[in-house]
Amino acid sequence: MTEQQPYEVLERYPDFELRRYPEHLVAEVDVGGPFGVAGNLAFPKEALICGCPVGAGSGSV
Repeated sequence: MTEQQPYEVLERYPDFELRRYPEHLVAEVDVGGPFGVAGNLAFPKEALICGCPVGAGSGSV
């Protein structure tokens, strides 16, 4: 689940809203396979993006 970003509604239309979001960074990791397998494959890649150590033992983030 992703975090909901705050936003300001600039205009309302019948089928959509025009929104302004604050500056933010988004990181995506594209892997294939069933959910559980894909999550395990994606974690080391995402940890590399955020600068988190991987495989350094339990409790290290």
